[in-house]
Amino acid sequence: MIIRVYPGAMVKGDGLNEDGEIELKQDATVSKLIAVVNVPLFLRPLLVVSVNGKTVKKNHVLHDGDTVSFLTPLAGG
Repeated sequence: MIIRVYPGAMVKGDGLNEDGEIELKQDATVSKLIAVVNVPLFLRPLLVVSVNGKTVKKNHVLHDGDTVSFLTPLAGG
């Protein structure tokens, strides 16, 4: 299945093609996606994930055509 990913500022997005998409096996979860795109370990507990505009938990099962956004904490000065 093909998932579109908006990784956010602090996530490199390993494995994404030039269109920001990645192919995953059926029944992959948000947790699997987080691991595959190599979200830094320190960031994983702080990460908020949105699928198709709705906030979801990391055990949420993804479906073909889903759009996933990683919302990372910002720091200011």
